[in-house]
Formats: sequence, structure tokens, C-alpha cells
Amino acid sequence: MAVPVPLGTEDRTARLTLRRPDAWRREDSAQADLRVTGDDVVLTVRSRPSDRTVAEEHTSLLERLPGSVEGLRLIGSDPWRTAGAPARLVEYVRPDEGGDVAGAHLLFVTGRHRVDLTIERPLARMLATDDLVFAVLDSVRATEPAPSRVQRDLEALPEPAPAADLEGTHLGSEALATLRSLAGRRWNPTLLRTPAGRELIESGLVGRLGTLPESTQALLAPWEGDAQPVTLEQRLPDGRTTRLQAWSETVVDGTDEAGAVIAQLPVERVVALVGGRRGKGAAMAIPLRTGGVF
Repeated sequence: MAVPVPLGTEDRTARLTLRRPDAWRREDSAQADLRVTGDDVVLTVRSRPSDRTVAEEHTSLLERLPGSVEGLRLIGSDPWRTAGAPARLVEYVRPDEGGDVAGAHLLFVTGRHRVDLTIERPLARMLATDDLVFAVLDSVRATEPAPSRVQRDLEALPEPAPAADLEGTHLGSEALATLRSLAGRRWNPTLLRTPAGRELIESGLVGRLGTLPESTQALLAPWEGDAQPVTLEQRLPDGRTTRLQAWSETVVDGTDEAGAVIAQLPVERVVALVGGRRGKGAAMAIPLRTGGVF
């Protein structure tokens, strides 16, 4: 049973009301309509006159946000239906001297104003603060009426990324199984004389005398325990099935019949690869709290 998130204090600006935990502190700020801090969270509200639609404002936000901070990555964007006005929720991660910061940017329009509410907290504290942050976002209400004119024109979204191919070493199914069997064990010299062993040597993953290069040892590291992979299986229009598996930074792409490509990738590239296979933008391939993926 879910435990209700405690929200006590109501805060108001000229454009919105929201509820927040009593322990969060309201601070004076000349650069914002409202600024609240607490529990590693910084909440900021700003508004300005605007007669543009939420689609126009949202498009403008998506165009400028990635370049506003070097290294900022858009995570996703979803319609937001609880503010009492046309709204979008944009989520992002940006680098900071103390570590990456996760941000949620709630944008809504009233027909006379655009309102921007941002909540930022350390990425390392994201899971610990998620319930509280989204309870505050769910409490936001516009105090001005929503626009009377119908806003049917939706903003254009970025083109989906093409399906990405994994660059690495191609192995047959027997060679791949043999390679996995080496995780956490010493090389068995008898494997040198098997077709699978010779394939591993010819691929460069295993030395001529059965030594394992450091790059191969790094590939094998996730297989030394019982970690289960993230798996994406897809059936192609021609009837073939593809399987992409990722153990931490070790990725295997292929099938039992056709063999597979194995490679080591940074986590960001793994996300991009999975996103490309699903037709999603590489930087927007993470499932969101709102249940959508951009």
C-alpha cells in the first residue's frame, strides 16, 4: 500500500498555487516569482506575459534548452493534465560541479502568461525524492483561467533516431558461449583446439597462448556474477527476430542462429542504441514517471 506523501504548506504566486512539505523553506528571490529549497530540492517559479499557445512555447523550450548548459541532456517530454491549463512536463539531466542534476520543468500557459516551474535535485537523489517531487507537481494549479481559444495545433516533435547498428566483434553462437564460460575462470588450453576457441583467437578476443587482453576481461566482468541483462527483442517485418542484451556496459546483439556482435559501450551509448532500435531519440529513451517515452 502506497504511503501518502506529506504536503503541508500552500504557496501562491499571481499565476499558480501549489502545496509543498512544511520543511521546505521559501526564500526571497529577485529573479523569480517563487523560490523554495529543501531535501536537496530547489523549486523555482517564473512567469512572463505571453499570448502564444502551449505548443509554441513548448517548441521554443525544446529548441533552446539543450544549448542552455553545456552537456545538458533532454530525457523526455509529456503532456501534463493536472495544472488546470495547457501544460507540458520536460525532464532533463545537466552536469554540475557537485555531480549531475536531474530537472523537471513544468511549463503551462493561461492565454495571457507563460509559467515555468522547475524542480532540480541531485541525480544521485532522484529515486529518493521522486515521490515527493511529483506530489508537488501534481498539486500545481493555475490561478488564471485557461485560454478560451482551442489549441488543436500540436508542436512538431524531433524525428525518431534511425535504428542503430552495434559496432563490435561478430561471434558465432558456440564462440559466444565459450567466451561467456571464461568469466571468472582461467582459460582451458583444450579450448584452443576447438572451432569456438580458434574463432575467439582469430577475433583477437583471446591471445594465441590463451591469454585474455584487458579489453576482453572488461567484457567478461559483468558475467562473473548473476546479473541479468536488459533485453530488447523485436520481430522484423521479414519474420526475423533480433535480440539486444545489455549487462552493464557489455552488449550482445544477435540471435542464437546467426551469432551475435559483442562490444563494450558507455551507459549513454547503450541507452542511445536501445532508443534507436525503438525509434526513439537517443537522448529521450528513458521511461518517464508520467508513463510516456518521448
